Amino acid sequence: MSSAHRYLIDTASHLAGDAAFLRRWRVLLEQSAGPERIFQSPEFFDYMIAAGDEGAGLYSITERDSGVIVGIVPVRLRRHSLDFAVGRRRYASVPLRCVMLLGSVPLLPADPALLDQLLQFLLAHYPRCQAVASPAMPADSALWRSVSGSALLARRYLWHLPQGWSACHRIALPADFAAYLAQFGAKRRYNLARQVRLLREHGRDRLELHCIEHPAQLGRLADALARLTTPPRRRQLLSDATLLEFARRGLLLCYVLECGGQPCALMLGQRHADTLYLHNLFHDAALDHLSAGTVLLHLAIEHLCRHHFRRIEFGYGAPAHHHSSSNVTELRAQLLVLPPTLKNRLICRLHRGLICVLAWAKRRARAD
Repeated sequence: MSSAHRYLIDTASHLAGDAAFLRRWRVLLEQSAGPERIFQSPEFFDYMIAAGDEGAGLYSITERDSGVIVGIVPVRLRRHSLDFAVGRRRYASVPLRCVMLLGSVPLLPADPALLDQLLQFLLAHYPRCQAVASPAMPADSALWRSVSGSALLARRYLWHLPQGWSACHRIALPADFAAYLAQFGAKRRYNLARQVRLLREHGRDRLELHCIEHPAQLGRLADALARLTTPPRRRQLLSDATLLEFARRGLLLCYVLECGGQPCALMLGQRHADTLYLHNLFHDAALDHLSAGTVLLHLAIEHLCRHHFRRIEFGYGAPAHHHSSSNVTELRAQLLVLPPTLKNRLICRLHRGLICVLAWAKRRARAD
């Protein structure tokens, strides 16, 4: 039986509040190993609808014979610029309208034929969009294996990784904090305890970690942001209104560390299930010698272990404050899937050529 006859793809936004649909949605989320499940969650979809995101969409995949929902795919529409740049100098840019797969790895069976059906459906449903995008596709994922290894998909689509592969960091958290500390050598454990002690002594024995999850706690977070960030930097971060909406939906998880009654470090993040998604970490530059950022991360990890969290996701790039002995890296990439038109073929080939030239130049510069 062909995939199109085996599965039915349909709009499901009207089912977002249905109890049975929500239960099935959560089961599919629990079964997923995707790195960004928070963005596939009912709570995040509810946030997008409440925020007036007109590009938010929700689709269900049902097995026709059994009537069982085997996939739920939330999406949003975004513009992407395919830049032709060398260093900071941009020579050209090609704008693309994209259907973004929220969560990067869609919640559906690992079947290339079904993925083909989904891509056809999305590109037909959004005729003004030129591509389907996965913002953080892991190299070790069923999605990438399907895209790169399926002859069917290779005939019907172009795939492109605009930025190539990049390392994403995460920390796997064991069942208790003692087991986490056991990953370090004696010297590292001593240094961490010493950093905590010195910062506490600096605050005259007042060192307090505050977990920010609920709307009533946002005042403390706002005070810390005002103290530890500049106004231009603050405008680049999540707005107060967005922080409030995340807190109302149980998606917010931030930490403020106070030393002597004053904020000395803060962590902005979101949560879903047993994972903290860490976005930003700020600290008082005047306390650089006391490693306030490292102390905050250390105490936050203790709190997370105590509350049964199992992972911290840092996303793309190397975090400024990290425990290198416990970090794990995973290669991920932004994936664009496009129809194989002549224009798209030319754009992708030119952009891939530029990426290859830049990679060669970097290798040559390191060798010299």
